[in-house]
Amino acid sequence: MNIYDEDDKDPNEGFNKRVSLFKNSATVDMMGRLHVDLFNQDRILLNLVDLKIKLIRSKTEFCLMGDGDYKVVFDHISLFVRKVRVNPGVLIGHAKALEKATTKYPIDRVVCKVFSIPQSSYSLIQDNVFSRQMPKRLVLACVDNDAFNGNYKKSPFEFNYYYMNFLGVYVDGQPMLHQPLELDFEKKLH
Repeated sequence: MNIYDEDDKDPNEGFNKRVSLFKNSATVDMMGRLHVDLFNQDRILLNLVDLKIKLIRSKTEFCLMGDGDYKVVFDHISLFVRKVRVNPGVLIGHAKALEKATTKYPIDRVVCKVFSIPQSSYSLIQDNVFSRQMPKRLVLACVDNDAFNGNYKKSPFEFNYYYMNFLGVYVDGQPMLHQPLELDFEKKLH
């Protein structure tokens, strides 16, 4: 399911569709959002705020699946920024407020933490995962180690449960929100 094979009896339809888009070095237009903490907040930046954006490419292994000599070439990149016309009265109010205090933007941070579980181990206990602010939402995903480390034949986006049967989140030794989850993926109890 992870590798491109036209004769596959259980094909990965999404992957096969993407392969057909890029056949014969086709040029494709793509558009997406920048997933940055600053852009996840609902406030607008003030006028004359100096904002520098630096984009760094991921490794080729991360975006390509296959053992051929493939590469991704960017022909053209554009950054679309929305501009808002603000009422002059609001601008004057902002200027007066800035005379007394600085601007503060509350930011929802997105943090990705990676933990490796050795193949022979059946449990993982990780202490002090979050040392500062507690998260609002916790998403747990398990992916094959080879896929995570860039094996072309495996997808880093194919998540599996790997026979996980117990999940608990504790804060200061107390279970968070509810009792730990006892999972049974074969009976769809998750």
